[in-house]
Amino acid sequence: MAMFGVEKDLLVYFSREVQLDLSGDESPGREVEANELDVQQQPRDLRRAYFTLIGAIVNAGLAHVGALEDVFMTLIQACVASAGVDGASASPDDPKAIKSCFGSLRELTRQWFSEDGTCSVPEFEAFARQHLVQACFTTILQPSFDVNELQYYGALGEIALVLLLLAHAYGSEFLEYIRSEYLHQLLSPDLAQEFVAHIDQSAAVSLKAGKKRLSAFLKHFLLRMRSSSGSPPTAA
Repeated sequence: MAMFGVEKDLLVYFSREVQLDLSGDESPGREVEANELDVQQQPRDLRRAYFTLIGAIVNAGLAHVGALEDVFMTLIQACVASAGVDGASASPDDPKAIKSCFGSLRELTRQWFSEDGTCSVPEFEAFARQHLVQACFTTILQPSFDVNELQYYGALGEIALVLLLLAHAYGSEFLEYIRSEYLHQLLSPDLAQEFVAHIDQSAAVSLKAGKKRLSAFLKHFLLRMRSSSGSPPTAA
C-alpha cells in the first residue's frame, strides 16, 4: 500500500532533522550543567518521536520505498550512535532509541522478506546485506551496550529477531555470509562456529522461542567475551 503524501512529507522532514541531531555537538566527556539538561533532552525526545512515527507507519504497512531510502540510513546511524560507537554518540546510552530503531527494521524485514529468501523490495535487500547485518554486530559490540540492563536486553531481543528473520529467509547462505564477512574478523574459528550454530538452532524453532533462545545466548556470549578480554571486540 502506498504511503499517503502527508506521511511521506513528515518522514522526509523528520529524517533531515534527526540526521542533523545525530551530527550535533554533544561531548559525552564534558560535564553537563543542570540548566543544560532540558536542552539536551529535546533532541533525544525528537528522535524518539521520529522512531515512534516510523514504527507506526511500518506496522501499518504504509512504508513507501522511495521515501524510506534516507530513513533506512537514519535508523542505522541512530542505532549505532545511540550505542556510543567510537565515543561519538549523539545520544549516548539510549537503549530505548536502539530498541525502537531495530524494532522498525525488524518489522520491515518481516514484511518484505519471504520464507524462500526473496525480497519484495530489492532496495531493502541490498540495504540489509550492506548495512543492516553490520549494524547488528556494531551495536551489540560497543562497551556501552550493557546487556545486564533490562532496556538494553530488550534492544538485544529486537536485534536477535532481525538476525533470525534473515536466517529464515536465506538459510545456510546467511550463516556463511556472517561467518565470512563479519565473524572471522572478530572471533576465533571455534567461537565463530559456536555463534553461527546458535543462530541456526534458534532459527529452527518458532520465532518467539528463537528470540528467547538467541537473546539469552547473545547475552551470555557478550558477557563471556568481556570477562575474558576486558572488553568485547569492536566491529570494523
